[in-house]
Parts: sequence; structure tokens; C-alpha cells
Amino acid sequence: MAHGIMFHHFHGHGHPEVQGSISGEELAKIVEFLGDQLLDADEWLRRATAGSLEGKEICLTFDDNLRCQYDIALPILEKSGINAFWFIYTGPLEGIPGKFEIYRHFRTTRFPDVDDFYREFYSYALKTEHSREIQEKLLTFSPSRYLSQFPFYTEQDRRFRFIRDEILGAPRYDAIMAQMMEAYGYHPDDTISNLWMDKTSITSLFHKGHIIGLHSHTHPHNMGGLTAREQKDEYQKNYDIITRLTGDAPVCMAHPNNSYNGITLSILESLGITIGFRSNAGPVKERTRFEWPREDHANLIQQINGS
Repeated sequence: MAHGIMFHHFHGHGHPEVQGSISGEELAKIVEFLGDQLLDADEWLRRATAGSLEGKEICLTFDDNLRCQYDIALPILEKSGINAFWFIYTGPLEGIPGKFEIYRHFRTTRFPDVDDFYREFYSYALKTEHSREIQEKLLTFSPSRYLSQFPFYTEQDRRFRFIRDEILGAPRYDAIMAQMMEAYGYHPDDTISNLWMDKTSITSLFHKGHIIGLHSHTHPHNMGGLTAREQKDEYQKNYDIITRLTGDAPVCMAHPNNSYNGITLSILESLGITIGFRSNAGPVKERTRFEWPREDHANLIQQINGS
């Protein structure tokens, strides 16, 4: 069926290679590979809203307003004459940087590879008062079943995410990461300006004809686990900031971390959102207009390299 291709990180031009990142050259190959199936975001949105998508149409989507996207991906899109969806979480624009991006940069620049980081993180975690809880819950952990909708995750990726999200939770995870960053002499303030776009970059995207959409204010790990008031606050702030920046009310969105529930969908409807995207292409029972599928670019790269 019609769907989006989801992008996050790019490397080159001063941006380090991180887990899952691709180069501008690889993006150009994807655009060429998609050919006539690829639509401009504004045309894809028009057809989706009108119910006239025929099933093969594809659009490009970029999550998290990352600076590397503006520096590396945007020139490729301009050269190809393609516009895209850009799903913006607005916390970084208001001085609330997303810790998960800071953590990604930390593990990329301080460790030879991500598995080295995982080993060190696990060592730190087992030195805390949560050690017994972690070890007991890992006894019944099945990597093949956890996050099975994301086939590109390794077994170590899945174990780390299970510990982080299902055992520790944000406050305890943040405490461990703070200890590790201090031990490795990593100072987040030194890198923040190179991680996210600023307001000028986002307004520039809008004026170039790209579609700017919602992605929450602070990008919670578990939006569906928040109260109705907390979810409303996340999306209302996101909506208001983007509207002020562009002068135009957003009509599309993407679910951060693919987390949402019925409350989320009601909030999006109340804000006048027309369409929303998931972060995978898995089956959804009675899919609503807020649950259009997306395929991660990693899966497409595998197809291209294998073809």
C-alpha cells in the first residue's frame, strides 16, 4: 500500500557516522531507486486526504529536526526536485534538547562501536541498586520477540532497549547515563548546536515547499503511557510553536517511537490533523488516517544493495 520512507541520521560534512546513519550518496540512490513511485509530499498529502492514493505511491519523511538532515539530505532533495515531510519535535527550539540524541552522540564519539557502549552500559547498570531486578528480568527476555517489527535491530540493540525502556525507565536510565558521561568527560553543551536545526532552518524548509508536521514537544519514549492532559500538552505546544514559526497550521504528524493510543488519536483530531504516520509498516487493525505505514530506510538500502 501507499506509504512513507522514514529517515533520521545522516553522516558527512561534519556530522559523525552514527548507528543507522546514511550518506547523501545513499539517499540519492534511494531517490533514484524509487523512481516514478516517489511523490512530492504535498501531492502525496493531497491524494491521501482525498482518498485517491492507489497503493504504490511513496513519500519521503524526516523525523526529529536533525541538523544533519538539513546539511546533507536537503541538498540531495533540491537537486532531485523533491519535497518531503519533516516531522519536528519542538523542545530543542525552546531550550529543551532531547536526551536521546545527546546519548547517541556520546556513544558514537566516545566508543569504537555501539556494542562497546552496550557492554560498558551494562557494566554500569549492574553496579547500581537495580542490578538484581535487571538480571532477574533478563532471564525471561526473548530477543527474537522483543521489537520484532524492527528486523534491523541486533540482539544487543534489543537487550539494551529492553533494559532501558522496560526495566529502568527514564529517570533511572538518565542517572546511569549521567554517570557515564561524567566519567568519559563528555559535556552535552559542547555539541547541542550541531545536533538540531534552529528556527531559521525550519522556516526555510517551509518556504522551500516542504511539509512541516508534528512530532510532539519533547519526544517522549512512551507517549501512549502518558495521561490525556500530558499528551494534550505535548501536541498543543508542538502545534502552537510550528504554527508561529511557519504562519501555517500543521495538518500532518508522525508518532514518536510509534507510541500512541486512542487518546492520542482523539487529540490529533481535535487539532485538525489530517494524516499521521506510524514508524513501521506492520499490520494495524482497522487502520485510521493517523496510522499510515512507513518503512525504515535501512530496509530499502538492503533492497538496493541486493538488487
